Amino acid sequence: MKTVRLLLSVNDMKSDVKVLIGRIVAPHGVRGDLRMFPDIDRPEVIRSLEYLWIGGKKYRLMSCRPHKNIYILHVEGVEDRNQTELMRGMDVEVPASALPKRTDGTYYYHELLGLKVVTEEGEPVGILKEIIETKANNVYPSCRPCRRHHDSQAFGMGVSP
Repeated sequence: MKTVRLLLSVNDMKSDVKVLIGRIVAPHGVRGDLRMFPDIDRPEVIRSLEYLWIGGKKYRLMSCRPHKNIYILHVEGVEDRNQTELMRGMDVEVPASALPKRTDGTYYYHELLGLKVVTEEGEPVGILKEIIETKANNVYPSCRPCRRHHDSQAFGMGVSP
């Protein structure tokens, strides 16, 4: 089995980029609460956030609580069901800098997407285009061509095809 490595330049990490953390699936009640389906591996971090971007607009997070497989959110300025109906299907995002720092050797998915994939010998394989979660393991499809600049300060994560 051949091992490939993902290389990430320190210069490629941007903290101002918005990261998708979930999607508004429905209103909850009549007082402006939102039902959000989380799209991150540790949804409990949502409770520590001060602001969210819903549909590209910034909102102050007033409350957040888990409910079955979703989270119930209340944001400043949204006070009734009519307003929440208009938000159905909208993406919920935060700046990457607002997410808690990961421990060494662990990464958020957005930090891996778009990385150069090379073999241990340095041969280009492609660019990581998505991460598919399965019950057994994650799948890391890449696409060609691979023309991204290699930085000597790069670090990597080994994966097996």
